[in-house]
Amino acid sequence: RAKQQLKNYNVRIQADVFGRVPLNADDIIGQKMESLDKVVDVICPMAYPSHYTWSRKLQKDPYFTVLTTSKRAKERSKNARIVTWIQAFRMKLYNIPYDRYVREQLRAIYDADIKGYFLWNARQDYDLPLKVVKNFYEKNTSLAKK
Repeated sequence: RAKQQLKNYNVRIQADVFGRVPLNADDIIGQKMESLDKVVDVICPMAYPSHYTWSRKLQKDPYFTVLTTSKRAKERSKNARIVTWIQAFRMKLYNIPYDRYVREQLRAIYDADIKGYFLWNARQDYDLPLKVVKNFYEKNTSLAKK
């Protein structure tokens, strides 16, 4: 209904989903990629590695986690664009330097061919993550043009 009411305003409707949702075809929490794909323009999986508590691999490997979540979301979405949320906070980094942790997630976004991302930090402390983003694009100038 919202999509129909907003049609004249040229807006996009997005839905945030837990990062585990793209990985599970029938997740018990009720968020369904295929159902959302029919009614929204953008689906945003919250791929925060610290929250994948059922898997040490997913918690300890930010590149793998964001890459896998983003790719699966793209595979399951036929209509909606995927824009992944990445972890820009220091929870459960498992001795990975914070700047590398953020950089590995950015690298995964591009390797998964995702055309956008959001940074999340509940404290609104984006100084280091934004510095990492800037350095990432400076070193990967071809990506900055995408």
